Amino acid sequence: MLKNTTGFNRKLLVTYFLSHFIRRQLYMVFIGFILILSIGLFILGNLNNIGYLLLIELIYLLVVSCVFILLIHVKIKQGLRKGIVRIHYEFLDTEVLVSSVIGGEELKMTFAYPQVKKIVRYRHVVIIYFKYNEALLMDANGFTVGNYEAFRPFILDKLNLTKK
Repeated sequence: MLKNTTGFNRKLLVTYFLSHFIRRQLYMVFIGFILILSIGLFILGNLNNIGYLLLIELIYLLVVSCVFILLIHVKIKQGLRKGIVRIHYEFLDTEVLVSSVIGGEELKMTFAYPQVKKIVRYRHVVIIYFKYNEALLMDANGFTVGNYEAFRPFILDKLNLTKK
C-alpha cells in the first residue's frame, strides 16, 4: 500500500496547467502560426514584403501568449477558490481511496484502476487522467508511505502498461 498527501496550492496548479497546455494545446498554436504564414504568403504573393508577415506572426504569438497567461491565471484562481487544502491518496491492491476537505466539507471517492486513462509526470506533479479534462493532481514528493520510485512500477502494473 502506498499513501500520498498533496498540498493543493498555486505551484501545483501552475505546473498542471503548463503540462496540460504543452501536451494538449500547443499543436493548435503551431497550426495557427502555419495558417497565418500560408495566408500571408498567398496574399503578398511574393517575398518582398516578408517584414510585414513576420510582424503579423510576432503579433499572433504575443496575443496567444497573453491569452494563455490570462487563462492560466483565471483557472488557478478558480481552483484555489474551491477551498481544497490537502488531498490524501491511498493506493490499495484493487482501488484508490481519495479524500479531501472542500469548503469545510469532507469528500471521499474511490476509483478502480481501470478507470484511469493515463498517468503523466510533469516536474513534481503526477497527473492522473480519467477523461480529457478530468484529472487528479498528486505531488510526486508527497508520499507518506512509499515514494515515487515505488509508485511508478506499482501503478504501471495496475494499469497494465509498460514503462515508457
